[in-house]
Amino acid sequence: MIRNYENLTIFDPEVGEEKIDSDIEDLKKVITKGKGEIFSVEKWGLREFAYPINKKKQGFYVLTYFKLDPKGLKKVYEKFKFDENIMRYIIVEGEKPKEDKKIGRIGVSPVQE
Repeated sequence: MIRNYENLTIFDPEVGEEKIDSDIEDLKKVITKGKGEIFSVEKWGLREFAYPINKKKQGFYVLTYFKLDPKGLKKVYEKFKFDENIMRYIIVEGEKPKEDKKIGRIGVSPVQE
């Protein structure tokens, strides 16, 4: 059974955006090889940490929405585990993102007040 996932990845900012783009393409290949589908990739850019991670104060954040069979998820975890450019990551089961018509992008809608 194919499930929807959200992935937030924090990359080491010292590797540069070209290498980060290359790692994102590698992730896309792993997901599509596992017969999955990528809904969206959002680059949030450099963000300050609340506390240092690996003696660094910033990280490059990337949010990815995709669907994949849980058996194929093991390959995604392996890719993250052995990639030296990735400082932290989390994958959670989620819903398929909806297109936000107000801002014209796919992602989580802003909180309604």
